[in-house]
Amino acid sequence: MKRKEEFGIAGKIGVILLLLLVYLLAFRSYMRLVNNNPKRIKAMVERELEKKYGEKFYITGRDPRVKDAYLYYVTPERLLDKEDDSYYMIGATVDAVPVKLMGYVQYYKIGKEVKDTYEYFLISEKFDRAIEKEVEKVFKTKNYIVSLKTGLFPKEVDRSTSEVDLLKAIREKTLSLQGGIYIFGRVENDRDKERYRKQVFEFIQFLKANGMFRYTTLVIKIYDERALIPRYREEILPQLKKLKMEEKSSKEYKEKREKILSKYNTELKNMSRAELDKVLNGERKSSLVGEAGKKHDFLYAQIYAIVVRSPEYLEKNSWIIKDFEYSIVNYNQVEEVRIIDAIKANYKEYKEKSGKWGE
Repeated sequence: MKRKEEFGIAGKIGVILLLLLVYLLAFRSYMRLVNNNPKRIKAMVERELEKKYGEKFYITGRDPRVKDAYLYYVTPERLLDKEDDSYYMIGATVDAVPVKLMGYVQYYKIGKEVKDTYEYFLISEKFDRAIEKEVEKVFKTKNYIVSLKTGLFPKEVDRSTSEVDLLKAIREKTLSLQGGIYIFGRVENDRDKERYRKQVFEFIQFLKANGMFRYTTLVIKIYDERALIPRYREEILPQLKKLKMEEKSSKEYKEKREKILSKYNTELKNMSRAELDKVLNGERKSSLVGEAGKKHDFLYAQIYAIVVRSPEYLEKNSWIIKDFEYSIVNYNQVEEVRIIDAIKANYKEYKEKSGKWGE
């Protein structure tokens, strides 16, 4: 009888514990459904961003590696055609605070505030426009792509700051720059080469005068403008790739490349401004920079490369001076701008270390 009573008590306790476990599991599932519903969180992010900026946003991805937060990649509707270009990457995060019970995380409580980088992106867009105006003025062309990354903008600027006031604030505080400027033009003789040298020098003076040269590493590349022809990738590029494999020197490659490209002179001449802009705007900026740029299709149409590194940048990255034998240059004279023949470099015809390349 006593054993039955003990079993009855133990059974009741077991049932209670089982019911408690079921309740906790059900509660956790419910709270996860309510708080951690991906659709609900995404909708909140899109809604809050639209409310904040007055633009329609779409979530284009999520980084699952971030702990204690939901990090989404968002794209404003006006830039949806750029969503696969990391240059235009915009982040939006929502805090996810873990709620624990008995030492175990049961669910994440989602914060109500959406933090984002779109404000910084809008300032960067304005900065890019200011740089683009100067590029157009100095290089006297509209056929270019600017792909720059900057340091932190001064605290006193925001998305409402004008381009003039933005440059003024930068001039007073200084700003670091990294990335590239890609010019599409033509080089037919040494006079054209020297023209580009003077233009690059003039652009560097603009950077120095506006506080953008203190900690800067920049590459300015000159491409043959006939690479802007819509048929370039499907028709011209295969010919240039084949030519690169067949020819043994940069001189032979240049001569035969010109014969190939000269067939398209009339087609380029007949392209409207709108058609040229469509090609330029369709390029992925992120694929032109760094290691990606070494494999880009425009590589076969490249003419020159000018690497510009500020003295302070080289001093803080002394390994570049040591490993590549770079010299610290202040760019006070036009002659200090060294122009690298891109074809000679591709054919490994420069015998020195890369820091001494150039003419």
